[in-house]
Amino acid sequence: GLSYIHEIGPDLQISGDVNTYFTSSFYLQPIADPYLSQAGHAKIDARVSIGRPDGRWELSIIGKNLTNKITASYMNFATGSARSVQGLAEPPRSIGVRLGYKY
Repeated sequence: GLSYIHEIGPDLQISGDVNTYFTSSFYLQPIADPYLSQAGHAKIDARVSIGRPDGRWELSIIGKNLTNKITASYMNFATGSARSVQGLAEPPRSIGVRLGYKY
């Protein structure tokens, strides 16, 4: 990960974070079956913010899974079907805006 903060004046600062998550291939079940494997991949999350240095308010743009890697958090063979796999997909790329205010 990498973080950066820079003051743009006495009452304003810009900051940002970038984080990379990497995993090699692995099996999603304790069975070493290639149908139940997750390929190695990297995902990148990032945030850019502007706000007061004391943290009273902050406006952020946040991106998750910016590489838009399609991955699964769970996979298993479907019941009653030979070599059919079912799984739960993890969230795709998402971008959001956050406004924070402390009082």
